[in-house]
Amino acid sequence: MDALLKDIASKDDKTLLNIMKAADSRMLAEFTSDQSDPLSLISPEKGIAYLYILLARIRSPNNGNLVHHLIQFSLFCKFSTGVLKLVNQDLFDLVQILQTRLPPDVACMIIVNIACRWADRKEVPLTLASDLAIRLCLEGKYYRLATKLLDLPITYLSEDYGVDASNFLLYHYYGGMIYLGLKNYEKAFEFFSITLYVPGSIVSQIQIEASKKLHLLSLITNVQNIFPKQLPPGSQKAITASVSAYSSFVDAFNSGSFRNIQNAFTDHSQTFSADGNLGIAKQCLDAFASWKIMQLTKTYITLSLSDIERQLGGSIEFIQPLNIQQKLVKMIKNGQIYARIDAKEKIIHFIDQNTISPQKELDHQLDSIMKLGSQIIEFDKKVGKSKAYLTNSKSDYQMMSEADEMFN
Repeated sequence: MDALLKDIASKDDKTLLNIMKAADSRMLAEFTSDQSDPLSLISPEKGIAYLYILLARIRSPNNGNLVHHLIQFSLFCKFSTGVLKLVNQDLFDLVQILQTRLPPDVACMIIVNIACRWADRKEVPLTLASDLAIRLCLEGKYYRLATKLLDLPITYLSEDYGVDASNFLLYHYYGGMIYLGLKNYEKAFEFFSITLYVPGSIVSQIQIEASKKLHLLSLITNVQNIFPKQLPPGSQKAITASVSAYSSFVDAFNSGSFRNIQNAFTDHSQTFSADGNLGIAKQCLDAFASWKIMQLTKTYITLSLSDIERQLGGSIEFIQPLNIQQKLVKMIKNGQIYARIDAKEKIIHFIDQNTISPQKELDHQLDSIMKLGSQIIEFDKKVGKSKAYLTNSKSDYQMMSEADEMFN
């Protein structure tokens, strides 16, 4: 170990990588001749050396308490781009071990930090570690922690990182679920939409499940176009055939009749529940009242609270002026409407305001995904029809179903 520590200081990354890979794991788990901990003697910025010593130590029966060193590594490790691809599998081995050895909250924090280290460059690749990090955060309901990684948009796909199209789909599906947990419906819509931008010879079950949520979220976020322009007509037809209950619910919403949407909710509640979407569907009932109020802003400048009550037609529970006032205040705070409330006179004054439509904003955000298209198509050619891919897809669907149950 003493001799190895001297090499760490003098060797370039690729030479050091070869040395560390060839080193005996028992030696890497040892302390120095004076019983110093080598992880305390080298900087975690020396990512290669730190990684392989950590791996050897964590696999050793007498590994001691490594949490401090793991946190240091997750925050400060550095790898050159070329070396990062070569250590990708070893880094993934490390995070897989962590999820079984550490308390869930500590493991998630460290794994998310490690996954974010890949993003410390111009291009942000999807990796097995980032895929695992998001799944663990969803399972443990560490939603805010997950956004540290989700807020770094994926810009690069490569088999060098051990991922394929199904990883890309699941990463964004789970990301959408996390934003649902945070009630950030706009970001949830964005992440579910990204799954539909993945071209393929067959429609994935992941895309169908995402489309179900997109139908409901479109009512909450006021986005009209669920399907991207680039989606092949055949794929859109296949998805539409699988989401008829959701299309019927959207049609009832757009009819403007609360009775219609209430009947549609009753008719399809079993389907929503079975799909893990009952909670989102209930949010659509609340969104209907918001939608009705937003329509009033296009026609009226001033309305009394009693006028609004009458216009809503008794939809949802908003039948008392006080409840309507609370609803209006919430919508103003959320930027859904621009208005001023005269509480004394119980009158609301709508203010004309030019805003960017949610649809245009979403289209702008999703345009950046299209540059990944050629990479995803290449993945699809290699794995889309393989038996292994189809088997994995069934397993992925099982995990998705378990995650959906949390939101019912």
